[in-house]
Order: sequence, then C-alpha cells, then structure tokens
Amino acid sequence: MENDAMKNAFADMPEPDKMEYGENDYAMADSCSAKGDELYRQDNKKQALAQYEKALKLYEAVYRENCIEAVALCNNIGNILLKGKQDYERAVQYQKEAIELYTSVYGERDATTATLYNNIGDALLFKGEKDEALTYFEKSLELRKNLYTKPNHFLAISYNNVGIVLCDKEEYEKSLVYYKKAVGICVAARIEDGDLGKNILSEAMHVAECIRQRAPSIDSDVMQQILPLYYHAIKFECEHDNPHKAFGYLETVQTQRFKNAMYGLPSHELVQNLQPIDEEAVRQWCGSSIAVLAYAIPPISCKELEAGTYCFVLTSEGLHLVPLDPEYDYAIEISKNQTFSHGPDAAFSCYIPDLYGKLVKPALRYIPESTEKLLVVPDSTIASLSFEDLGDDEDGLLGHRYTLSKAPSVSVAIRTEQSALGVPAVSSS
Repeated sequence: MENDAMKNAFADMPEPDKMEYGENDYAMADSCSAKGDELYRQDNKKQALAQYEKALKLYEAVYRENCIEAVALCNNIGNILLKGKQDYERAVQYQKEAIELYTSVYGERDATTATLYNNIGDALLFKGEKDEALTYFEKSLELRKNLYTKPNHFLAISYNNVGIVLCDKEEYEKSLVYYKKAVGICVAARIEDGDLGKNILSEAMHVAECIRQRAPSIDSDVMQQILPLYYHAIKFECEHDNPHKAFGYLETVQTQRFKNAMYGLPSHELVQNLQPIDEEAVRQWCGSSIAVLAYAIPPISCKELEAGTYCFVLTSEGLHLVPLDPEYDYAIEISKNQTFSHGPDAAFSCYIPDLYGKLVKPALRYIPESTEKLLVVPDSTIASLSFEDLGDDEDGLLGHRYTLSKAPSVSVAIRTEQSALGVPAVSSS
C-alpha cells in the first residue's frame, strides 16, 4: 500500500469556487476530511472511514462532478476497506472511482496515477482477481519506468508487485525476473536494509525455493537464474549477523548443484531425495576430530546482484564466519596454480602462500587443536584447487597437518559416509 505517497499528492490542486457552492458545505467537508486523516493516523480506521464517507458526500454536493478532493477520499476509503478486510468489492469500486476522477482532470502519465493504479492492483489481488490485478500493476510499473530515471522505492514496489501476482499464478520463472529486478533496485537505491528491502528479498527467496523444489532436477539455465539471488542473500545475512541462515542458503545451492550434475546418471536415485542438512546435525557429525571449511565464492555469472566471499567454519563447537578478500581474483590465481601443478618448483610454490593466506589461514584460528580431519567444500570457482598443496613457511602444507577430503556439499559428504556404513540418513532441514 502507498498511503504515504498519497498524502501530498493533491497539495497543488485548484481551490473550488466557494462563493458558488457555499462556504459552509466546503468547510464542513474539509473538516470531516481532516478529522478522518487524524483518526487514520491514530489507527482508528472505523471512525476514519465514517468521516471520509461524510466528507465525500459533502464534496460531491459542492462539486457535483469532477470532484478532485474525492480522489484522495476514495483512495483512503478503499485502503481502509482493504486493510480491514471488510469489503474487497467496495474497495475496488472506490479505488477505480479515484483513478477515473483523477485521470479525467490530469491525464494518466504522472506519479499519482501510478500510485492509484498500484492501489487498484492491491485491492484486486486481495479480492482474488489475479489477472486484472496484474494488468493494473503492470500499468503502474510502465508509468514509473518512464517517470523515474534513478532507482527508488516506487520502482522496487512495482517490480515486486508484478512478481507477487506471477508467483500467486505459479508462474515462478517469470516472477523471478521481476523479483531480481526489485532486489537490484533496493541495493542501488540503498534501501535494502529497510523493511521494504527485507520483505522483497524474503519474497524473492521464497520464489527461488519454489523453483528449486519444483522438480528433482532444475534445468541448468533456470539454476543460473536463481543463483544470483542465493549468493546475494548469503551476503545480506552475513552482513546482518545471521551466518546460520547464510550457511543454510550456501548448503542449499551446493547440494542442489550436485543433484543437478547427477541427474540422469545411474546413481541419481541415491541422491534425488537428498535435502540440505541442518547445522546441528553437522556439528554432531564433526565430533572432536572433524572440521569443515565451506566456501561461498560466487561465479562471474552472479555479478548482477551484489555478493560476497566467505568461508564458513563448522566444528562441534559451532559455526564461525570468516569474510574473505572480495577483491582477490580467485579464478585467475587458481588458473596459475593449475598451470604449475606438476611439482613444487619455484614458479608453482610462489602461488601456494598467496592462496593459502587468502583462503585458509584466516579460518585456522577457529579449528580446534583436536582436529584430525578437514572436510573442504569448495565453491564452483575453487572446486579444482588442490588444498593439500596449500601452505606457507610458517604452517607447512595443509595436507601434512590434516587428513583432507573434499565434497560438493556437507550434506553430500555426510550422506555418502552414511550410505557406505549402511545407516539411515540424518535429519535434514
């Protein structure tokens, strides 16, 4: 809803001819309207509704037609009926009356019209008329795209609302396009930390999950479409002191990526029902001798939304977040590593300390001294890296300190071990 946007929308409208229609009627209408505004601000919707309806009748008696003051009143009455879930039919009726009155005087191509279109879409969506709601949301969006050259919350709302309707219609892939645009606008307009930005990201992640879960395997093109949202959500949660939720997103991405790679292979049946494991189950699995390094390093294809680079350290003691250097080009440095991967000659060894210092050393402080085994879950960008060969003069090679293993996700590692031992799967989220 966009009540705040309507408060000053009519400030520059012309005064009526009070001499012709009577000062008392107009003054009474003004008084009722102002009283309604005050009651609305006090959240007394029932009495505000009564005052607005009284003011509307008085204004209409003064103007008889083209009553501009009625635009705001119709909009407010519609919003109250909508929020109170009292009468969606009347809410739509009042909202449509507001847009008809306004456009008959001012035309269609301005910000107030876009807001009124949006509010009609809200009312229709609550009424359950999704197709008509989509039409009005799209009208609002098209107007705002032409009106605003810079990202702002109005554009974010419009893209989000189109996405909501498409999601309700279960057109998830179309919906995702609009949600990603809304999230990107929130970032560009620096409003992602507010309630609007948080709500839009939450709704976008719901759509991403609907897409991910809709089939045992996701077409690779679709997976590429949802990845930027997951990596952006990882960064958002890490920056808002919620590494546990961020790790959940990472584990979801990495487990799904493995399932996609296995799709169609004979062993796919073993993993088709695999779900991301919860953090508590990982801690139990680690015990006193295992530590996990799970990396979030977004691929180049995810650059359309802001993302960060992190290492999640999991042990029996808990989860620790280690931010990594976001400016470091891991792909290029690993390519150099692979070029010289035939022996520890001078050229090769000069890259070991650099990668070790960027990827591993910052995480070592969180690994207990009792740790014997290290499970590395490399993200796609560093999947080919030989972690055994990483090290520096102070610590030596990582492969000499721990027994190392790699897995596409923690869930895959634990489930593989359980399958080999013939035990049931651990509980998953």
